[in-house]
Amino acid sequence: MPSVKSVLVRATLLLFAVDSAAQQPLSVYPPGLLVDRAPNELRPYVLPKNSGQPIRTLNDISRLAVTGNSSAGSFTVMQVASLQQDAPSVAPHLHKRHYENFYCNKGRVQLWSQLNGTDNVKQTRILQPGDFGAVAHNHIHAFHMLEPDTVFTVVIQPGGFEQFLIDIADDMYESEIGSAFRPIKESPRPFPALDVAIQDRYDSWPIGGHVLRDDAVDGIAGFGNWHNGSNELATDSKTAFYIAKNWGPKYLNSEGGAYKIIAPLTTAATSAGNLTMGSITMSPLLTNLTASEVTLPDHTTMLAEEGRLVIRIQNETAVLADGDIVFIPGGTTFSYWALAAATKFMYIGAGPDGLASRLIENSIPWEFASYPQYSP
Repeated sequence: MPSVKSVLVRATLLLFAVDSAAQQPLSVYPPGLLVDRAPNELRPYVLPKNSGQPIRTLNDISRLAVTGNSSAGSFTVMQVASLQQDAPSVAPHLHKRHYENFYCNKGRVQLWSQLNGTDNVKQTRILQPGDFGAVAHNHIHAFHMLEPDTVFTVVIQPGGFEQFLIDIADDMYESEIGSAFRPIKESPRPFPALDVAIQDRYDSWPIGGHVLRDDAVDGIAGFGNWHNGSNELATDSKTAFYIAKNWGPKYLNSEGGAYKIIAPLTTAATSAGNLTMGSITMSPLLTNLTASEVTLPDHTTMLAEEGRLVIRIQNETAVLADGDIVFIPGGTTFSYWALAAATKFMYIGAGPDGLASRLIENSIPWEFASYPQYSP
């Protein structure tokens, strides 16, 4: 049985450790990379959580993390925050030239999709945190916020689609204290009437009279599994699909003395070679090891979700926590590693040869959501 003195010593050390951790900021933003808006030119940058130009359309606040300008037209990344709503945020519509990808970060959001045509199956899923839906060209889709505090990330390829939202916005939702959304519920209103030239310019085509199915059971209506069996990515770029958290394909990489679980959500095959996207969960880098450097041919974004992610670019080091974003132009050398166990981030890359593609080349198929017990 330990002595009273040893118990007091351990308690003192524990309190010191907790206090030390409390003194250490979760995020560290180097001045040379820090911005509060996506730049209008191609350059590396770090954007803190709840930053980015905030566009308000009714109850939804869309913060622009990556724009057509900041990515040289490669892709747009928006984080959409809102309260629970009584109806879908947007009327059913489709895009002929843009891929749209939805990833739920918080709360629940219902997503519908159907390939345009009356004989095609209507699909819907209720996305929870970590769930994903990909909407291909010519698919009718809409979404509906279901929880009082819902956030999801939208990745659109190619970039520049945000200009449509800016042009139809009610206003810009500025909050110096970081309010996620306006705590006022407004009634839905009809989709704005657009003439054909405007629809073509913005590639946003409302589908009048389309009825969204309302028969979801256990978060799904349509074919396939949902949180009760494996999900597969589409094998082409013409098919919409859904991946539940941890139910899609996964790969384990052990290069450089740290584990990485790669969970692809969008690949070169599903985006016609234009985009890769997914999540990576990492073990901490041991103190006697150094993270290897990476240089990718195309632009890359990382969105921190869990733990603490370190990014080193051009001799500047950033520490990212939940909701922070980094953008890295193609051809820029960088390194990245985890400070905390099970650090997870979303990766988004232009082109077919992104971060995950290279990691998967030297990985093994992996069944589990956790990496092995001991270091590689």
